[in-house]
Amino acid sequence: VRLEDHRDEEYKRVAPTLKPFGGTGNTVGFPGLEQIPFKSSIASPANAASGSSNGNNLETLAERHLKTSSSSTTIRLRLPDASIPICIKIDLNRTLAEVRKFLTENVHSLQSNAFEFMEPPATKIKREDERRQIRDTNLSNSTLVVRRIA
Repeated sequence: VRLEDHRDEEYKRVAPTLKPFGGTGNTVGFPGLEQIPFKSSIASPANAASGSSNGNNLETLAERHLKTSSSSTTIRLRLPDASIPICIKIDLNRTLAEVRKFLTENVHSLQSNAFEFMEPPATKIKREDERRQIRDTNLSNSTLVVRRIA
């Protein structure tokens, strides 16, 4: 080991030789495709002209269509294409069938009506139970997952 004494010399700043994060990387998926940032496909007829398509607009639209009386509750819906659940205010005398109709009319990716409601962790809600009132199904203040089916 060779050591040199440099105590008497002035400090000289040395430029770094390595450039951090200067390499190239690989992306997962198909090579050559440009990645497009996530944009929700939520759109409503009222908001289609303005081009705004976020969850807040869907929440206010749902409140206008599904909440007409003072006896209401909030249901959180986890849509398949949105990372943040939407909270809709709904009357207790409404049904999940009406929520289904609202979603098929206002969410572009769910227009095919090929989806089901699930209560976490994995309880499916049958189509015949969707015709029962929210008050009777004990879904007040609940979270439902909207899952596409093939």
